[in-house]
Amino acid sequence: MKLYFFKIFIKTFSKIFRLFFKKNTPKLPEIFFLIGTAFFPQLNVELIIRNSEGKTLYIWRDDDFGNVGWHLPGGIIRPNERILNRVEKVIEKETNLDLNNIEITGPISFSEVIHSLPGIRSHFISFVYLAELKAQFDMEKLNFLNEKFLLSLNIPKNIIKNHERYIPLLRESSLNLKSNSIRISK
Repeated sequence: MKLYFFKIFIKTFSKIFRLFFKKNTPKLPEIFFLIGTAFFPQLNVELIIRNSEGKTLYIWRDDDFGNVGWHLPGGIIRPNERILNRVEKVIEKETNLDLNNIEITGPISFSEVIHSLPGIRSHFISFVYLAELKAQFDMEKLNFLNEKFLLSLNIPKNIIKNHERYIPLLRESSLNLKSNSIRISK
């Protein structure tokens, strides 16, 4: 009997929810989102963005979660959002680069990070993509970023701890990374 009422509740809640959020992804207040990250793994994308010379773009990070150092641009995939859509939003928001001049390949890898102590943002499943510029980095656009950035053929010594797992990928040529690409069905 209890199960029957629970099923009715779920169906009713789903119908009401869809009425309010027909076209939009619901937006949780930040505190609820952070609490949710303590209970559920987060799916995110990380981007290796390179120009035609093979230089990789790194962005400086100093956040509330203890990350201080250079990192690859990335972002958490939102509910009802396609992975490639998040890749494009990260490129637009974090790098200020023009999507028309970028070839996106991937995912080229994926990884899982589980911190030893559970808590906020303690479990991630990351999809890594390669984003290649068809030309050079537009320094004028990069200079307008809020964060410091680094363009380098070498891996910076002070890369954030969570991105140390990408060092083998960062050592690979773009051609090798592309050959390891995983196909995602639509």
